Amino acid sequence: EDTTFDFIITDPPYGIRESTNYNEKSPIQELADAIAYDRDVLGQPLLKKGGKLVCFLPCSEEESLHQDVLPSSTELNKAGLKLATMREQPLNDSLSRWLVMFDCVR
Repeated sequence: EDTTFDFIITDPPYGIRESTNYNEKSPIQELADAIAYDRDVLGQPLLKKGGKLVCFLPCSEEESLHQDVLPSSTELNKAGLKLATMREQPLNDSLSRWLVMFDCVR
């Protein structure tokens, strides 16, 4: 039985890093790590090849979207993800959220 997903759509919790400081990684970086772990270590891919990961990602004016929020190219490659497109939605003067779509390429 195929248990992989065609799409994963998520809106990670906002403020989780700022309020708890439990982890230096953003929620999307953690999800990319989990996708890689499930496929490579457990042998149970979470997302099928050709699938899409779509998420809203918060980004404050103090953060760099590419350096602080999005997974690095190494993390994306390990997860088998490729950035497909993204659009910004300003929420206020200091916070935006980005609608980001990744393609699963392996």
